[in-house]
Amino acid sequence: MPLALDDLASMALFAEVVERRSFTAAATAAGMAKATVSRRVAELEKRLGSRLLQRTTRSVTPTDDGRRLYEQCSRVVSTAKEATDILTQIRGKPAGVLRVSAPVAFAHLHLTALAVEFLWRHPDVELQLLPRSEPSDLIRQEIDLAIRVGHPKDESLVARRLATDSVVAVAARSYVEIHGAPRSLAELEQHTVLSLSWEAQQPGWRSRARRRGQRTC
Repeated sequence: MPLALDDLASMALFAEVVERRSFTAAATAAGMAKATVSRRVAELEKRLGSRLLQRTTRSVTPTDDGRRLYEQCSRVVSTAKEATDILTQIRGKPAGVLRVSAPVAFAHLHLTALAVEFLWRHPDVELQLLPRSEPSDLIRQEIDLAIRVGHPKDESLVARRLATDSVVAVAARSYVEIHGAPRSLAELEQHTVLSLSWEAQQPGWRSRARRRGQRTC
């Protein structure tokens, strides 16, 4: 006879009745009405085709079949409680694998020391630091946290700004002597540029006015 999920709940109620020797006490512990507990146990008896409890006006005692069933039910209930306790403990402190992706330079300058401190505080966490700058499929690559420069293109991701930084265009004196200094953004577009990998994916130049009326690009 196949076991239904509803039978497991009824068995847990049956075990509660046996342990407390009372439908009323079992119903109070389960937060249910006494009539509901009595009905669930009666339905279980009907499904199994066996009388599980001897009921009197003063007490409730298990039959021989009831005692045999209770021994198995109590094990199931105990295992379920242990599983719940384990999950509660896991939620109480960080544990498991944490995969973090960040640009190489950023990871070297800012995350190395933080990673050491984080692991010292949370020894049950396995931190995997993935230094990379290119766009990634975070779901497919199972990345939990990604630090990127710029604006995220995937609107389904939850993004938070950590800091604001500026990129300054500079040139070697020898380059300027040969090619000249650009006087506008349009001229700058015609020059040879060395850029970071993340910057190369975001072409275009933006200027910012300085407080003294000068402009920089």
